[in-house]
Amino acid sequence: METSQILPNRLVHFDSFEDYFWKRISKNFLIFSWFGVLLTIIYIPFDYQLHSDSPIFHYILGGRMTTFFFAIMVVLATAHPFFEHRNVLGITTFGTMGFSAVTLTYLLFGNPIHFVVYSWFFYLIATMMLTPLITKKIFFIMEGYQVAFMFAVMIWTNQKEEDIAVFLSLAFPLLGYVFAVVWLNRKNGKEAYKNALQNHVLMSLDSLSNLLNRRT
Repeated sequence: METSQILPNRLVHFDSFEDYFWKRISKNFLIFSWFGVLLTIIYIPFDYQLHSDSPIFHYILGGRMTTFFFAIMVVLATAHPFFEHRNVLGITTFGTMGFSAVTLTYLLFGNPIHFVVYSWFFYLIATMMLTPLITKKIFFIMEGYQVAFMFAVMIWTNQKEEDIAVFLSLAFPLLGYVFAVVWLNRKNGKEAYKNALQNHVLMSLDSLSNLLNRRT
């Protein structure tokens, strides 16, 4: 029986594609987002150790607090009812802004360049956790912005050419890999959702009359 042949008013409720997968992703992602908040707090002692005697320390602390704010907003976008049906948009927006803040702080005030790489890996892991809910449009806007932003800040802050070359040589292959994971998971997710919907319909209707069965 094709699902397109079923009248909508004959079906019991079945989640949309986004709701179907969000219910399966949200709990684990909420734990991961709280871990991101924890990492933001843990980095503060390292900032203090490196820059406590520097007149720019309060700027660095301000950047860290901005990152902390956006990390909290990611948690709220994951769990708060206000963001219902807009969770992924909220998470990607606040996550991107938080990463921009920490990148600008690290590169502007001379923190070790590997801190930026660590933060970006964390950001990419979060992206992969949200599949299959990340669309191609969201991915290219989000990741394209990040690469362009990091490259521009590295140029602006006069980073070593070797560091810039290493960043670019890692960025594009890594983005290609992450995109392949996102695309494949979304494709498989659509197939899984289609099968789940079809099974739901078949279990809800009588095969002869095409009406709701007794259990439904």
